[in-house]
Amino acid sequence: MNVYGQASRWWFAGRLLALVVAGAAVVASGCVGSRGNSGQVSGSVKYKGQPVTGGTLTLHPADGKGAPTTVNITPAGTFVATGVSPGKMKVTVETESVKGMSGGYKVPKDMSKDNKVPQFDTSNMPVYVPIPKKYASAQTTPLTWDIGKGNNKQDFELTD
Repeated sequence: MNVYGQASRWWFAGRLLALVVAGAAVVASGCVGSRGNSGQVSGSVKYKGQPVTGGTLTLHPADGKGAPTTVNITPAGTFVATGVSPGKMKVTVETESVKGMSGGYKVPKDMSKDNKVPQFDTSNMPVYVPIPKKYASAQTTPLTWDIGKGNNKQDFELTD
């Protein structure tokens, strides 16, 4: 190899290294900025004083800009999410997605009575709780939440 070939190889390696370092700096600054400007949300959802034990809670930016954030509601009626953009939100709650999921294991009709049926722990399964339909749509929900940076806690009591 001649001197020019070796020099161009070093020039290319130096340029590639500079591009990788610059790209990593851009990515890192974007990640830190978005993490620093986001919030964590947590709370509970109740209907008629009882926990809503399954479904989803969705945060819709009130100004219509940005993507909604959807959070699962646990069987205890609670929710937690991180990385939520701050701002005024419309809050929707739906439980139809768990309709028919609860109830645990169903024995097939053609099993004989002599067969042992396996027992399953259904205590952590979501249970369908019917709620008024107004909560499922961003156009009709009366629920709002102003989310800031850091930790945000809100308990929602749904009514008829």
